[in-house]
Amino acid sequence: MKSIASAVKIIAFVICCTLLFNACAMFDLFSVDELMRTPKLTGENALIQQAFEEAVGNSVSLLSPVSGEYRSAYVLNDIDGDTYDEALVFYKNNQTASDVHMHLLDFDGKEWFSVADVVGNGTDVYSIEFCNLDQGNLLEIAVVWTMPDAARSKN
Repeated sequence: MKSIASAVKIIAFVICCTLLFNACAMFDLFSVDELMRTPKLTGENALIQQAFEEAVGNSVSLLSPVSGEYRSAYVLNDIDGDTYDEALVFYKNNQTASDVHMHLLDFDGKEWFSVADVVGNGTDVYSIEFCNLDQGNLLEIAVVWTMPDAARSKN
């Protein structure tokens, strides 16, 4: 009986050591993007997120501009002067993570709906501004993209 108890202890010790030294390798099966989810918006803003996810899916990673007045992945502004805010959402698709997108949603007083999806020219969103360049009724959207070569020094 002592030999069976000793064998069980040895097997348990080997299993514990195996798990201890290989536990981190088991997490290679999952990517960080798949494990992390953006918090759900609440109240009126939940309808924006619902319309966005219906248009692009929920396998995305939201991006926030790193500089400027607007530092949220969801940026609200009345671009067309109709008294209702439009929503810009910056994101990367988890399947094609190299492309940065700007998605435009509009509100008609009852519901949010998708208007356009623009693929950006950079690897990240640096800042966003709204300006009236032509003195018309619509605001123009100025997005500054972070370029891939911006981090490298040039000789």
